[in-house]
Amino acid sequence: MKIINWLKTANFATLFTLLVALTPATKASAADDLSFNLFKNYFGPLDFFTSGASFTETGGLLNGASCLLDEASLTIPPFAENERPEVVAAYLYWAGSLFSDDDDYIHEDDLFNTIDLPCNDLVNGVNNCRADNEDMRPIILAAAKKNADHEVELSLPGSSNWHKITAKDEDISTYAYYKSDGEERGNVAFFLARADVTELLKKELASFSGTYSLRGLTADICNGREALCSGGETCSSMSKVHTNATASFSLFLVLKENDWRLRRVSLYEGMVGISSKKANISIKDLGVDDPPSGKLAYYIMEGDTSLESVTDEYIAVKGGGGKILLTDALNPKGNPYNGTINSASISNVAGVDIDEFNITDSLSSGVQDLNITLSTGSDLVVLGTVAVGIGVFSPVLEYDSTLELLDGASEIPALAPATYVAKLSNTGNLDGLASFSLVLPETVKSYEIISLPEGATDNSKPGGGKGYGLIDVKNISVPVGKVAQITFKITPNCAAMEKPFSLMSTVSYEGGDFNLESSKVTVAHDAAFICHNDKPEEEKPAEPPFWQKYSLRMEGGGGCNSGGTVAFLPFLMMLLFTYWRKVRT
Repeated sequence: MKIINWLKTANFATLFTLLVALTPATKASAADDLSFNLFKNYFGPLDFFTSGASFTETGGLLNGASCLLDEASLTIPPFAENERPEVVAAYLYWAGSLFSDDDDYIHEDDLFNTIDLPCNDLVNGVNNCRADNEDMRPIILAAAKKNADHEVELSLPGSSNWHKITAKDEDISTYAYYKSDGEERGNVAFFLARADVTELLKKELASFSGTYSLRGLTADICNGREALCSGGETCSSMSKVHTNATASFSLFLVLKENDWRLRRVSLYEGMVGISSKKANISIKDLGVDDPPSGKLAYYIMEGDTSLESVTDEYIAVKGGGGKILLTDALNPKGNPYNGTINSASISNVAGVDIDEFNITDSLSSGVQDLNITLSTGSDLVVLGTVAVGIGVFSPVLEYDSTLELLDGASEIPALAPATYVAKLSNTGNLDGLASFSLVLPETVKSYEIISLPEGATDNSKPGGGKGYGLIDVKNISVPVGKVAQITFKITPNCAAMEKPFSLMSTVSYEGGDFNLESSKVTVAHDAAFICHNDKPEEEKPAEPPFWQKYSLRMEGGGGCNSGGTVAFLPFLMMLLFTYWRKVRT
C-alpha cells in the first residue's frame, strides 16, 4: 500500500529515474562479467573514420614516457573527388594516466594524491585508500574523475582558431588499480573524456579531412615531478620514469554520403581493465550485406611495446566467415597492444593503441552475429572504446522522413483545422515496419485522422498523452524505396496565439527510434475576436441581481459603484413605510 501511495504522489522525473535505474543497460556480453556498454548505434549510408595522436615523447624508452607535449595533431585523409560527406556524429576523446605514489615522490603539485583522502589513517601510518580494496575503489575512482583533465582546446583543419572543449563529469570514465612494483608503488588510474563536437564541425567545416590539433592536455607521466618537452625536461631529469605513463587524444567521425553502402556503425565505451582474462563483445541482429564488408577500431590504454614474458595476446573476430586475428605490419601476431596508431603509421607510442582493422574476411552474407574476443594474457590493458562498422541489410527511415503542414504554410487560423502529413521514407535495402506517435501539445484543441497506410492500426486516444490527445499508429509497412503517409488534422486553440508552436513525433522501427519535428507555425492574430467569444461560459461575468441593476440605472453611472444599492435602500424603505401606514388607516 505504501508503494501504491508513493506512486500516486511521485512526479514524472522521479518515476523516469527509477525506470532507468531498473532497466538493464545495453551491454556487450563479456567473459568474467566484464562490462562494456553500447554507447551509440547508427544506420544508413555511413562510414566511420578515426585516428589519434600521442601527447608524449618516449625518448627511446620501450615502456614509459620521457616528457609531455604541449600540443598534438592527427590527420583525416582526403575523400574521393566525387564524395562530399556530411557529418552525422563527431566525438573528441582525450585520455591520460594519473599516479598517486606511496613513496618519497609525493609533491604538492601532484594531480592525483590519494594519500590525503579521508579513508587513510595517516596518524597510525595505515594506507586504506588502495584501489585493490573493493570498498575503497569508488573513492579512488571518484578522486581520479575529479582530477582528470576536463578541458582542452581544439583547432580544426584550415583554421588557426582554438575552440575550448569541455567534458562533463558524466562523460569522463576512469579505471584504477593498485601497483606494488618497487618505486612504482601506489594507485594508478587512467581517465577517458568525451565531448560531442558534431555541431562545431557542422558549423565550421565544409570538408572533414585535414589536420586536427589539440592542446592543453594534462596528465601524470613521471614518477614524481612532471616533465614538459617544451622546457627541455625529461622524467629522468625531473624525477623518474613511470612505465604506465600515457597521454593521447582521438577523433571519431560518423559520416554520411548518399552513394555509400548501407552500414551499421556501433560505438562501445567502457574503461574496462583486462588482465589474465578474455573479454567478449557480441553484436546481434546484424544481417550482413552481400558482399560482406566490415572494419573495427579501438582505443586502448596501458599496452606495452614489448613484454617477452607475455603470451596469449590477441584480438579475434568471428562473424560466419571464419575466425581471424587482427594483425598488420605494426601489430604482429601475439602483440596487438604494443603502442601503435596504425592509421598514422606511428609505433612506439607510450601506453596507447589507436588502431583500425579490416574485418571483412571474418564475415559471411546474411550472418546475424559478430563476436569479438580480446585476450591479454598476463598483461594489463584498459579498453576505452571499440567501434565496428558492418555493411548490412536494414531499413533506414530517419534520413528522408518528414512531418509538415500539407500546404507548407507558416500561418494557420485559430479554431480552424490544419492538415499535417507525416511521410516515412525508406532509403535502406530492406522493408521496414514502423510505428508513429505524437503527443499533442496544449495548443491543440482537437485532432482527426484523415488517412493511414494500408494495414496500419490506429491506437490514438483523444485524451491521451498529456490530456490534449495522442496520435498513435502502429504496424506501418514501409517497403524499400517507398513512402508511407499518415495524414491528420489538428485544430489549434486560442492558447496557440501566444507564440509559434511545432509538433514533435517519435518514429520507432528496426533501426531504432528517432524524432520528426514539424516547422513552427503561428496562429493568425485576426482570430482574436473569435478567441474572445470562444471563452468558456464560466469565464463570462455573472448576471447582477435585478435590484442592483435597478439601483445602478437610477443612479445613472456617474462614477458611482455598487455601493449605490446601499445608498438607495433608505429611500425605498421610507416609501414602503409610508404605503404601509396609508393602508392601515
